[in-house]
This record gives sequence, structure tokens and C-alpha cells, in this order.
Amino acid sequence: MTTSSNGRVIRVLIADDQQMVRQGFTVLLNTQPD
Repeated sequence: MTTSSNGRVIRVLIADDQQMVRQGFTVLLNTQPD
């Protein structure tokens, strides 16, 4: 999870009705450091 410069947690919600798009975002985001 990422925190901003003031120490607050930043949360992002990504919603899509296509399973392939959701899986693609999951793979992409899981390869990035928190």
C-alpha cells in the first residue's frame, strides 16, 4: 500500500465488468512495489 507525503494511506478502487481486464490490472499492479 502507498502512503502520501503526509503519511496517509492512498487507496484506489478499479472496477470493470470484463474479467480479462480485471485480471490484467491485478497482474500489472502485483508487479509494482508498494
